Amino acid sequence: MNTQIDILFKDLHELLTESIKIVNDNFTGLSETQINWKPEKKKWSIAECLDHIAVSFRSYGKEIDRVMADPKKSSGQMMFHTSLTGGIFLKTMHPDSAVKMPNPSSFAPTKGNLTRRVFEDFLSAHNKLSELVEISRELDLNANKISSPVTSLMKFSLGEVLLILTYHEKRHLLQAQRVMDYPGFPL
Repeated sequence: MNTQIDILFKDLHELLTESIKIVNDNFTGLSETQINWKPEKKKWSIAECLDHIAVSFRSYGKEIDRVMADPKKSSGQMMFHTSLTGGIFLKTMHPDSAVKMPNPSSFAPTKGNLTRRVFEDFLSAHNKLSELVEISRELDLNANKISSPVTSLMKFSLGEVLLILTYHEKRHLLQAQRVMDYPGFPL
């Protein structure tokens, strides 16, 4: 994927705005019973989707902090380029992708009933991601590399990580939104 950097940041901002709108419009007024309701035993509840987003963001935390401690500044490049691996990963992670991705156990949501605290945890992760996007406007999106929290053998560029986290957030919010469409969802 080759994208103009200004268009990339516009797209990231739009995705983040859409994500917070989904939460505010659909989930914040729900009861704990509703956010913990599961359509099937193996499917996630709304709360589990929100928790998973926060857990996943925190998993990238150490690597993001390492890069942000001494980041490579933007050299004025106008284009962002994904690697072959990053491009494939992003296609499968895209919110519109029908591909189901296995969930690493380290990213699994908390077991059992969750409290409304999942909203605070989600909002904290969302706000940190939004801040990271803004800070990254001044950084080299291609040269700053971040190891995957799943395996240090896989590295992504900062730009790829911004897209991965933003796509991931939106993907699971859409999943959470679909929970409300199942028959039997408590009203």
